[in-house]
Amino acid sequence: MTKESGVLTKAEVYNRPECGRGSATADVIIAERIFTIDIGINDCIEGVYSIGDELEVLYCKKCGTAILPHSKANIRYWFSIVFFALPLYFLIILVSSFKRED
Repeated sequence: MTKESGVLTKAEVYNRPECGRGSATADVIIAERIFTIDIGINDCIEGVYSIGDELEVLYCKKCGTAILPHSKANIRYWFSIVFFALPLYFLIILVSSFKRED
């Protein structure tokens, strides 16, 4: 949603980015509000973003979210649906096969 209706705006890095195992985040200030955005894990490890840096983000006022313009949030969203729905589908098949045997 943010990619479609977001506005490209400047943001300032507020805190030192957090580097996790699979993802990394940075706190940014936009219009005196603090948002947490996902950044690349490699960018975090290499120290690309530091406190006070200005960067361009897509900001959706209606959604109250901000993302980097090159963010792959949609891909992660669809993968999460697939990895939830696929096991659920197989569980339903498994349960229905047990019911047929009874």
